[in-house]
Amino acid sequence: MVTPAGLDTLYNLIYDDVISGPVRQHSASWGRTGTGYIDRDAYSDAYHWVHKDFLDIFAAGNSGPSYRTIQHAGYAKNVVAVGAVQNGTSSNQIASFSSRGPTLDLRIKPTVCAPGQNIISVDGAGDTGYKSLSGTSMATPGCNASAGLIRQYLKEGWYPSGAANPPDTFGYISQALMRAMLVVSADPNVGSYVVPDSNIGFGRVDVDSVLYFTGDTRRLAILDQTTGLSTGGYQEFQVQVNDTVPPLRAALVWTDTAAAVGSNPNIVNNLDLQITDPYGTYYRGNQMSGGQSIANPSIYDTRNVEEVCRVNVPRSGIWTCRVTAQNIPYPTQPFALVLTGGLTPIIGIEESTGSPVVNNTSLICIKPNPAANRATVEFQIASRTRVALKVYDISGRLVSTIINKEYSTGSYRANWTIDKRIANGIYFISFETTTAKQTRSLVVIR
Repeated sequence: MVTPAGLDTLYNLIYDDVISGPVRQHSASWGRTGTGYIDRDAYSDAYHWVHKDFLDIFAAGNSGPSYRTIQHAGYAKNVVAVGAVQNGTSSNQIASFSSRGPTLDLRIKPTVCAPGQNIISVDGAGDTGYKSLSGTSMATPGCNASAGLIRQYLKEGWYPSGAANPPDTFGYISQALMRAMLVVSADPNVGSYVVPDSNIGFGRVDVDSVLYFTGDTRRLAILDQTTGLSTGGYQEFQVQVNDTVPPLRAALVWTDTAAAVGSNPNIVNNLDLQITDPYGTYYRGNQMSGGQSIANPSIYDTRNVEEVCRVNVPRSGIWTCRVTAQNIPYPTQPFALVLTGGLTPIIGIEESTGSPVVNNTSLICIKPNPAANRATVEFQIASRTRVALKVYDISGRLVSTIINKEYSTGSYRANWTIDKRIANGIYFISFETTTAKQTRSLVVIR
């Protein structure tokens, strides 16, 4: 079979399937070798930029143990390239034939690994036969099935409660969210390699380590942000971490637009991930040593569209997680963020563009933060509107209504006197007008 450089026609057969219905997930166990970012990669990334809910999984190739042998289009930024590990009790060892990275621009590939050696599957020569085969072509369907279980989990409403609840079903699931959940699930114990690595990527897919079910001590927090950030903007939230359920893992993933064929580096829109512990120690995406994140690194990742933090022994307390739009030449960049570990459920998300007034709506500022007895909320109004300032706890329960009335254009302050019965912890102040709603977190510490 000869495949074209542009894969749009093939992708559309799946994405717009008129017989069995639209399919938003695809795996392929073929490809071609080449040097650098070629036309097939650019076409694939361009397709995914337009179809951000289409998850694409490709076999990494069987040209190992030589380096820089990832097949195209698994080489593309937005495609999950699957390497192979051995099978059964040897699944913590890499398969010698598995193609290795990195890419020419030093991106992390393969993305993840799955068992691909001596895999027993059906034999197409008959109706009842089986045979054993080895290759990343055998690992890729296993990864695709794992992604299918993640999709089923979200579609059946298992998140966030851990039990199937139809009202919690996800109507839209971005491919960035699916990739983030695959990446954050990955176990790093493959041979002597330490993640992230050009042999095993972010590790071996382990769905059980990311999905939360009732009774699990490890929790899951996910954000599928579809609006996007512009250069200089950020989103931030805080979460309570319990050090008795290590490790703490976070994955930021986004679907980038296509780069020019032959470009180096291949990244266009660049986001950054940073998580900060209660004592001010911070960790940044992909800045790792020995399989875990380095404390207080001086640089950010500037190559990959998957960024991971892993803290094996996280400190208990309130952590701050921030996604920053470092450079977004194209309009806005959506993203997905996934955390797993000993977490307290999150309801509040903070957002800022760095400007005091955006689209005639105002941002709020809370001082002091943390607060003990009183917090002052500052806000600006661009035109006459009704303003509601309300305080919620981490479960979403309304704690207090600070104000709920009309304001004319101008700058204002509103005070929240913190009742002595209010417990220490994270609270969320919701600012809502007739045209906008924004939320900021407030830490109460006595």
